[in-house]
Amino acid sequence: MNITVSRMPVLTGVLKLGAAILLTWLALRHIDFSRAWRIAEGLSHVLAAGAMLLLVLQAVLSAWRWALVSRRTTARLPFGPALSVFMLSLFYNQALPSTVPGDAARVWGAARFGGKGEAAVGVFLDRILTLLALLLLAGCSVIALLLGGRASPLLVVPLLVLAAALALLGMLVILRHRLHGLLPARAGGFALRLGDALHRLAGSADIAGLAAISILIHLLGIAAIWVLAQGMNLPLTITAALIAVPLVLLAALIPVSVNGWGVREGTMVAVLAGFGIAHTEAATLSVVYGLFQLALGLMGGLFAMFAGRRGGAKALSGRA
Repeated sequence: MNITVSRMPVLTGVLKLGAAILLTWLALRHIDFSRAWRIAEGLSHVLAAGAMLLLVLQAVLSAWRWALVSRRTTARLPFGPALSVFMLSLFYNQALPSTVPGDAARVWGAARFGGKGEAAVGVFLDRILTLLALLLLAGCSVIALLLGGRASPLLVVPLLVLAAALALLGMLVILRHRLHGLLPARAGGFALRLGDALHRLAGSADIAGLAAISILIHLLGIAAIWVLAQGMNLPLTITAALIAVPLVLLAALIPVSVNGWGVREGTMVAVLAGFGIAHTEAATLSVVYGLFQLALGLMGGLFAMFAGRRGGAKALSGRA
């Protein structure tokens, strides 16, 4: 039994990798690869640097929000360690076929400021804020697409499913004290702490500020994709990016492949087709954005390694 359980993460990773390869092949099989290469090769170096700067700023802002969210728990996470650990989590998220190792790294890194339980609650709260903000933007996108006649009403279904899941989460928060006794001790304790933290967060004075930061984080990602499109001379307007990209980013969160590969490309092609952008152009934009995400993850790993060495050197000099 233990052998079976220990093999589950490996099996899940292999299945996700297979799904990523299959979905990417389905999304890219009809593109003109020679044209795609010319488009990517023509990317402006200046605008490429601008897009990467936006992604770095997005990561810094995300780390800052995580530090702020941790105040809803007993884990008072300073910004410096939060940034270092968050950048390391970006590396894990890109290098491994799941976001779980990245979140585990965040929990491990924040645990020394308030314990593993409270650190896990803080990471969970941060994830919920990310999803809520993206769901709000995606909902606005669906409304805009439906009003413009660019989408089928069936597009509302996945959003309704996510909204129902969040509503269920809200009910669990409300009924957390009753459910506490129905769960095993450790799970019940964690659920109770999480529910209390969610309740404090929803009623806090800075919830509006955290919501604004969460939306701004996603807008930076949208802006990065738009800048990449301009750098490759693709006809993606800022209005089209604001409408289409939230749906692409939301689809990429579906945990069926490695870091959204394949899902992101297929969604980008489908959504941007409504704005007159051809299959090859849309797929190329998605792949280039994915490669920039990989580069950001590598930068995150190098940054965390450098910050960790500096922290260790300071500790040794302090002891001396």
